[in-house]
Order: sequence, then C-alpha cells, then structure tokens
Amino acid sequence: MASNSVTATEHNLELEGISRFCTLVSEPAQEMPFADASFDLVVSNLCLHNIYDRPTRRRAIEQIARVLKPGGTALLSDYKLTGEYARQLRELGFAVERRRGSFITTFPPLTVVVARKPS
Repeated sequence: MASNSVTATEHNLELEGISRFCTLVSEPAQEMPFADASFDLVVSNLCLHNIYDRPTRRRAIEQIARVLKPGGTALLSDYKLTGEYARQLRELGFAVERRRGSFITTFPPLTVVVARKPS
C-alpha cells in the first residue's frame, strides 16, 4: 500500500527543497477546483488507473484538458490504460504521443502520454 498521506507528501516536498513553490491541494482528479486554462503543465503519475469506473476516469481527463492553458502539456504516466487516456485526449483535439519508460530502471514499466493542447 502506498503512503499517499498529506504529511508524507509535504515531507517529500521538503526533502526536494520545493515546498515554498508548491501549494498542496487534495481533490479528486474528476473534480478539479481550478479555473479554466489555469496551468501550463499537468502531471499525473500512477494516479488515473485508481479511478475504477470509465465514466469517472473520462471526467478526470476532461478536467485535465479544461485546466490546461492553450499550448499547455499533460504528462500522464501509468502502467495501464494509457491507450484510453491518449484516445480521449486526441478526441479533445490534443496532439498526443506515447513514450515507454525503461524496463531496466523503472518498475512498474510505465508509459507516458504526452499531450499538447492546441494553442
């Protein structure tokens, strides 16, 4: 079981020396509380597959698309369902590519969906 507590995340931000640059917001990906076009970059690492029903996962992808600025990028790293993420983002007009992580240095083996929102 992963230790994804707020305390553990805050500790990791401190360890990386970036806590002063970060605001930790813990909300479901399908219910992002941010305004449209708020971010240049959205990163999801081993997250979206934990949304078990497809319609709710789709809503999370739609939220990622909504909060990205025109020309912004989404990086969605996961070990499964990346084809689904890529397909949905293409349907939303994004330019999408999939990149595989190293099978030697990465466990589990990951695929990264790189999706760019049209300008």
